[in-house]
Amino acid sequence: MAPADSTGQDLLHTTSSQSDADVTRPRSESSLTSLSPQTAFQFQPSAEVWYNDGTIILVAGDTGFRVYAGILSEQSPVFSELLSEIPGHTPQNATFDGSPLLWLPDHPKEMQYLLKAIHCTRFVVDPELDFNVLCGILHLSTLYRIPHLRLRAILALQHYFPPTLDEWLNAKTSRQKLSASDIFHLANVARTTDASALLVSVLTWCAGQPLDHILEGVTAGPRTEGPHVTHFDQINLLAVLRARPQLHRLAYSTTLQDVFISISCVKTRCLLMKRILGSKLIEGRETDGFLNPLWSYRPLSTLHPQVLCEMCRRELTQSVETGSRCVWEKLPGIFGLECWNGLETPSV
Repeated sequence: MAPADSTGQDLLHTTSSQSDADVTRPRSESSLTSLSPQTAFQFQPSAEVWYNDGTIILVAGDTGFRVYAGILSEQSPVFSELLSEIPGHTPQNATFDGSPLLWLPDHPKEMQYLLKAIHCTRFVVDPELDFNVLCGILHLSTLYRIPHLRLRAILALQHYFPPTLDEWLNAKTSRQKLSASDIFHLANVARTTDASALLVSVLTWCAGQPLDHILEGVTAGPRTEGPHVTHFDQINLLAVLRARPQLHRLAYSTTLQDVFISISCVKTRCLLMKRILGSKLIEGRETDGFLNPLWSYRPLSTLHPQVLCEMCRRELTQSVETGSRCVWEKLPGIFGLECWNGLETPSV
């Protein structure tokens, strides 16, 4: 896991400047700005995370969370450092109802779910949670160095973007519940948190999207507040743009090789039909002619005997299946990451 971007000393003197419209789009890095103690007192106690006998109040944005300093210190070395600095750095009278205040630069919704995951045994980090909540937990558990929550978030997100081809194909129905904005956002979170176990399959999905969406971003889904366009960060944008021509070539040379380049059958009818099939595959594709090597191409395997001979139909089915598996093994290298064996177990 990459080290957290901010030290405890940095975080102690920071506050959030993020607007409410960004509630499901947390920062990938903390925005550090100077804090006015007077401004910091303008918070509302959280209706979700507020323990009356708590020993510390964390303030994120306009929300305060009364929690337990001992639990925070035990779970997170970053929180431990922050809390150890409070006696010497808390401004005079920076308390509320007898509890010291600690201001954080994170979005309150993200912090709410992180604190619930830390304090509440009934709060389970699994695929049943909202997708953007999982992204937020991955973000903050990495920032605050809480490895067991980071691992749970990655495993839950692998419900949508698993590391094996069979699971990835089976997860298609789950992914259809997400917006493109959700998935672009996850790509950015996975990059900034060094969650390589997610990144390859997420970027693979992104590379198959319309080119104008990749270049110009996508409008956020209905779960976000206010208008918002999600763009790739620069590293992901370059990774996707560089991957597309490689994936396109693999569609021709590997997944669909029996359509475009196979010469095992020389029957005129089969050769002509394969040429027609090739033309139909290209028709209606993206303006740059992109072919995705991981599309199912199931209609090709259900052709009637009158269209292709038995040998061609069998080889075509085998070509798509074998070719897809070959492409899947190449994906980490295409996106500049290590092989699948090093990615299937999430790093914490």
